[in-house]
Amino acid sequence: MHSELERQWLHTLRLRWDELNQAYIDGRLRPPLFALDSATHRLGRWSAATRTIGISRCHIEKNTWSEVEDTLRHEMAHQIVSELFDAHAAAPHGPLFRRACHMLGMDNSPHFATELAPEHARVLTRIQKLLSLSRSSNPHEAHTAMVTANKLLLQHNLSLIDANDRTDTSWRFVGRALGRVSLAQKLTAGILQEFFFVRCVWVGTHNAYFKPVRKLEMFGRNHNLDMAEYVHDYLERTLQHLWRTYRQRTGAKGAALKNEFAIGVLTGLQEQLRLQRHRHEDAGLVWLGDPAVDELIDQRHGSLRRGRGGRYRVGKAHQAGREEGLKLQIRPGVGTGAVQSRGRTLSD
Repeated sequence: MHSELERQWLHTLRLRWDELNQAYIDGRLRPPLFALDSATHRLGRWSAATRTIGISRCHIEKNTWSEVEDTLRHEMAHQIVSELFDAHAAAPHGPLFRRACHMLGMDNSPHFATELAPEHARVLTRIQKLLSLSRSSNPHEAHTAMVTANKLLLQHNLSLIDANDRTDTSWRFVGRALGRVSLAQKLTAGILQEFFFVRCVWVGTHNAYFKPVRKLEMFGRNHNLDMAEYVHDYLERTLQHLWRTYRQRTGAKGAALKNEFAIGVLTGLQEQLRLQRHRHEDAGLVWLGDPAVDELIDQRHGSLRRGRGGRYRVGKAHQAGREEGLKLQIRPGVGTGAVQSRGRTLSD
């Protein structure tokens, strides 16, 4: 990162710190020093001795401003504990830190997410076993396993709503930052939102070079976020694999045909999942959304406008993709690394 870009980032961090300080805590914090560092094992740090908030250059280069701002708020919370609460020896992420996060609108920060609660872990383990059965060469067994897995997740989430449990909601960014969001990427987000118990928002932000981009942000219960993140990554890999296979078989080339094929796959998968949902509704299992998740989105983004869809061609590639989507089964892998794979941490 060259020196002029670093100066621009330090200026941006200071301006946003000022805005957050005024908006959330009436300007009670004294401005700290800001620094960019070369850390690769953490995202940010607060040093009480030098009164410095440091942000990792690697974090800035690999993520978006929205994610960096979350890190800034996290380090501001450490500053609040140290300087407003005068609790230099407080536990790094204990009750006082959570109180500071509440002051900054970070109650449900993904940085609090640790291991899943035992009851959620048991459900995801059982779902993973069912998804293993979906690899069966017996079409009836494979289909039954997929339907059962979807029904189990639906029942589990309905029980949480009935219990009015609101303690486990959070948000998570997934996928790459995009200059332009394609219809296939919008369809993927739509599938996650419609069938995997999360809400999706395409966040307008900027990258390390201050170029405008969009990135997918998911909201939901932590176990649903794990499931949806796995499905998102699985679909991205599977679309690439299916396209390579189709291209080798037919000689199809070009971005337009690739996009047409991907839309076909996702449309077919959507049809398949909607058929499963109708069967659950016939059994009296109806998902009407999660009020706790809706409240979290309102707190973080306020009112949102609905994005536009897009046009696509229905040709041979689309039909071939749809046929693949109608028989596509989500393979096992849920819970094998969604939480652990987030890599570097914030400072203690």
